[in-house]
Amino acid sequence: MTHKFAFAAFVLAIGLFAFAAGPHPCSVTAVFSSPEVDGLAEIALVAVLDEAMESLDIALYSFTDDQVGAAVLRAFRRGVAVRVLLDEGQEEARGGEYLRLISMGVPVVLVHGSGLFHHKFAVIDGAVVITGSYNWTASADERNWENLVFIRCSQMAAVFKEEFERIWLKNATP
Repeated sequence: MTHKFAFAAFVLAIGLFAFAAGPHPCSVTAVFSSPEVDGLAEIALVAVLDEAMESLDIALYSFTDDQVGAAVLRAFRRGVAVRVLLDEGQEEARGGEYLRLISMGVPVVLVHGSGLFHHKFAVIDGAVVITGSYNWTASADERNWENLVFIRCSQMAAVFKEEFERIWLKNATP
């Protein structure tokens, strides 16, 4: 247990840096998970999702992590405008969050078309991007080598938001 938290502190210490993006500074934090050090990415992800105040747009291939799903529902219950894009196969995924989200009234659109909808990103309040190799699944946190990147930058968030809107509009209308 101590090893986990020491590793988390090390990752956050080396993963945090600031860079100039025009007149507004941006920051990036990277968190890494592996079979030896699980739980870190999930904890970091839930903490950032709990910061959402206005909007939360999520585009994922796979979403089966109950703790992360609970954080999304907490945001929705506190009035955050939540929208979720998922690959078309996820409505039947074992342990998936799809049914839980739609049963609570969260707008979820299944992306249809050729190829997998393999995106893994979210945009919070038009200011924070969450991305990386990390699928929002228990397996990603407990059994895989993964990375999760938090980009606090409104300019970058605008780019991801534009991609989200393009996909949402294409798939949300019958």
